[in-house]
Amino acid sequence: MLAKYFAAHALAQATGGNVTHLVADQDTGDPLSIDVPVRGAPDNPWSLRVEQLRFGDAPDPETPLCRAPPVEADRVRDEYGIAETLRASVRADSLAEQVTRANASLLGGLLPSAESLFASQLAQTDRFREMVSRLFEDAPRAHESYNRAVRAHPDARMRPLGRDDARGLELPLWHVDSRGRRAPLFSTDERPADVLPRAVLLSAFVRAHCCDVSIVGTGGAQYEPIAEAWLGDWLAYDLAPAFVVSADVRLDLVPRLETPASAATSAWRAHRARHDPSLVGDHARAARKAELLARLKQADDRAERSRLYRVMHGLLDEYRLAHADELARFTREADDARGRVDGSRIASRRDWAWPLYPHGQIERLRDEIRSAISPPTA
Repeated sequence: MLAKYFAAHALAQATGGNVTHLVADQDTGDPLSIDVPVRGAPDNPWSLRVEQLRFGDAPDPETPLCRAPPVEADRVRDEYGIAETLRASVRADSLAEQVTRANASLLGGLLPSAESLFASQLAQTDRFREMVSRLFEDAPRAHESYNRAVRAHPDARMRPLGRDDARGLELPLWHVDSRGRRAPLFSTDERPADVLPRAVLLSAFVRAHCCDVSIVGTGGAQYEPIAEAWLGDWLAYDLAPAFVVSADVRLDLVPRLETPASAATSAWRAHRARHDPSLVGDHARAARKAELLARLKQADDRAERSRLYRVMHGLLDEYRLAHADELARFTREADDARGRVDGSRIASRRDWAWPLYPHGQIERLRDEIRSAISPPTA
């Protein structure tokens, strides 16, 4: 999210444009908790676990965030300032607006202020109501065109719109019922007053009517080709261009990242070392084992093969006793590597809530994006 914000403001500054943050408050979800990394054993820098920091009860999973009420955030131990900014925004009209205000407050020292445009507000405009009317009136073409666009982009893993024998064709719209929960709309349903766009329709509508450029992240990017193909086919619309902006910024949690491949190498070495004296530098026993193996392959007599086999394993027992400390070290290294993989898996995450990152790290990201979009003039 933060990379998109930085890119939008840098592009606006470079072109003399304005920034508007689109808030998809027709979505459901739980914005009142974040994952935080927590250290385990103090003597092991790779010992990490993930805990949840919760600021209030999760909203109803079927209620869009534009209909969920704001909360009086719990007074949890929160060194990031999130709970405080949520409490300061408790008079918002919805949970979506409360979280948006809190985020804007936390961003205050990093970015200029910008307007927020909520999907639920767009849904109240005359232009959007016109789009809803066209969807109902031209449902067969809109439905088929939408599904054709979805099928043309299987990597997006979007579900085609369905159909119901009693209710007709499914439309890319949500209806909010009397309990505040959202439900899909179909072409023969009575047209309700409270309608919200679904993801592809929101993207298509914004790019058709609300902006000159749309900046999206990797999550939203999956909708953009479908939106373009759908409205281009159905209504012959050319949408404003969309650009994907993303950044991999990780918290500095471990001395280095351990990959599963390197851990597998350590495990292989620990196993191999029990059978290969050369791995600990015992070349004499390694040569003796190679000699015994060669004689085993050449021996035709079963009793002789059995004798050579016992001699070789006696040699390995002797070797393991002589080098017990080195072999134990290999085993410890393999065990430690497996532990480092678990910690590295947590440390390699790029989806922590942005207030968890050090301020200087966030500033560097902002400056790098700004420089990439609007490099300094000579």
